[in-house]
Amino acid sequence: MKCVVARASFFLAWLACPLVAAAQAGGTPSKPSAYCLPEQTVAVVRVPNAGAYVSAMRRQTRLGSVLLSEDRLQKLLQLMQESDREGWEQWMAQLARFNLQPVDWKKLFDGEAGLAVVLEPRAGQPPLAMVLAWLEPGDDLAGRLMAAMQKAIAEASGREDVPRRTDINLAGFAVMQLTQDVKGSLVEEEGIDDDEGDAPGNLQPAAPAELAKLDETHLFVTRAGGRLLFGMSIPASQTYVRERLLAQQTIDWTGLVGEPARNCFARFLAAHKANDPGVLPRLLATPGLAQALPAGLPLAEVVLNPAPLWQLLQQPDAAEARAILEPLGITKLGPVALRSTLDGTTMREGWFVSLPSPRSGIWTLLEQTPVAAEPPAWLAANVAGFSVMGLDLGKVYAAAKELALQMGGPQAQQVFAQLEGQVQIQLQAGPRELLAALGNQISTVSFPPKKGGAADLAAAEAIPGLAERAAIVWQVRDPAICARLMQFIQAIAPSTQGMMRVANEQGFTGVRIEPPGTGVKVGLFYGKGYLLLGMGTEVCETVMAMISSPPQGNAAFSASPLLARAKTLLPPEPAFSYSVSDLSRALPDLRETITQLLQAPQAFQAIPGLPAEAPPQLDPQETALMEKLTQLLPTAEELEGMLGASTSLMLINSQGIIGRSATELAPP
Repeated sequence: MKCVVARASFFLAWLACPLVAAAQAGGTPSKPSAYCLPEQTVAVVRVPNAGAYVSAMRRQTRLGSVLLSEDRLQKLLQLMQESDREGWEQWMAQLARFNLQPVDWKKLFDGEAGLAVVLEPRAGQPPLAMVLAWLEPGDDLAGRLMAAMQKAIAEASGREDVPRRTDINLAGFAVMQLTQDVKGSLVEEEGIDDDEGDAPGNLQPAAPAELAKLDETHLFVTRAGGRLLFGMSIPASQTYVRERLLAQQTIDWTGLVGEPARNCFARFLAAHKANDPGVLPRLLATPGLAQALPAGLPLAEVVLNPAPLWQLLQQPDAAEARAILEPLGITKLGPVALRSTLDGTTMREGWFVSLPSPRSGIWTLLEQTPVAAEPPAWLAANVAGFSVMGLDLGKVYAAAKELALQMGGPQAQQVFAQLEGQVQIQLQAGPRELLAALGNQISTVSFPPKKGGAADLAAAEAIPGLAERAAIVWQVRDPAICARLMQFIQAIAPSTQGMMRVANEQGFTGVRIEPPGTGVKVGLFYGKGYLLLGMGTEVCETVMAMISSPPQGNAAFSASPLLARAKTLLPPEPAFSYSVSDLSRALPDLRETITQLLQAPQAFQAIPGLPAEAPPQLDPQETALMEKLTQLLPTAEELEGMLGASTSLMLINSQGIIGRSATELAPP
């Protein structure tokens, strides 16, 4: 279906957001707009004060003082100006004509900004999705933005692609309502197949059809002192409208879209004058949620409320979806929240998923034994990081099988019987026994990247994850089953035409997967009570050496300063998963990669094993721009040590799932 939705002016109104409005007398409401949201809210995103956060980053951290410095931002602005001087001058002239300046963008987030998605009920129809948003740039900028948008709409009025403006009063607020028709073809097919083959040439274009109005989008904007409030309906009625139009029935556009949209925005506005704090405080009071979110100066907060979605499943026409989702236990999912903060020189993130016990369906997969939040005894101090996870794959298989049999009946039973029979024949153990043999502790280890030339970098660019050097290690529970598994894999290696070869090294038996000309280096080995999967240059041999001869004293990760700093950032405790990593080289390595991309993009086209193509050519102006962008990047010395230790853990308790992470930031 080709659908023509509101073009330039309406899109400008949406981006300028917040921007516009009919003047509203009175000061800025004392009640936060986030506490004015209805029960039908399904998502809330808040940025309490981005300006204060950026200022704190500049004062308290080298990351902020270097990357977010006024000098660097001015140089970036100057570079933008020099790269397209004519376009820049036109933009500046447009801003001046509307009494705006480039520096105004900084003030947009001086106060709280946020948005919410609401499902507004409609009689006989699925709910209307509405976006409610707020921005608090202050009286002066709010007034100038309002005037600019009013002027832009007035100058463009009368054009077909410009929304219709109506000034209305809602809940005592003077509101500008902009309405834009959404048009499209009544026929959904893109073309007509002549049934003579699937080649693209056999798809004949459909005859041009007159576009019909299939939906409406409404944008509401008002100003309350230094705060701008707006609401926007999301088009979702095309199927219903198309069916009625094809049946030559009339459409009540006011009842279908206009009235529900106005009602939703009116309640949002009225709530700014009421005592009811709305749905958000109740969601934040979910048991276990507040304790999971971090302290500090917040950058952003996200809250999800799935309850209105689960209510939709109770509708008669949702019986099929309900029959699938309820056995899975999906509807047991409660509020979800995430918050990111700056706590002194520590960047913290925390998230929470409300999922109270007892759990059923897919959530039974979470019933795992916690692991100690500590590194494996064989881990050396010179690795880049590690993680441990308590996951018994045998339990996962058993729970997944039970759920599949419950939903799939005899057909699923037959599939599992065939699968388990084949595995039993080959390994003298069923899939559950095989997976359980791996044990319930999975460790991952990451290593610093190996420096390489242009060909290596090109290969890494072509194959995602190729440049990563990491290993996954299981401390196995049943050595006999794991030994049979490796024997089976080695037996099929000769039939892979060189893709896989048998390798017995350092007392481990296994295979290496190194397809010629690709740069891929993967190894799977078993020995000394461990099964390991390694990816990258010299990874398998390094892990096997550590397991064979565990490091002692200061050479062990358990005695490393990195682990000690991580423990001060986030006290460890038994958890579903726990990780520690060293990010001190992350930004310099990222800078090196960006620099190589900017200075020599042609080096990244010579990818081993892939067809050669002509190197990308840059004209002198583009080359000069790339050089200036490179100079704008912080130096490797500035970036070195800007980030430090980073750690995270994930807990599962009777209230739900908790995630916490902390990253060390160097002071200025």
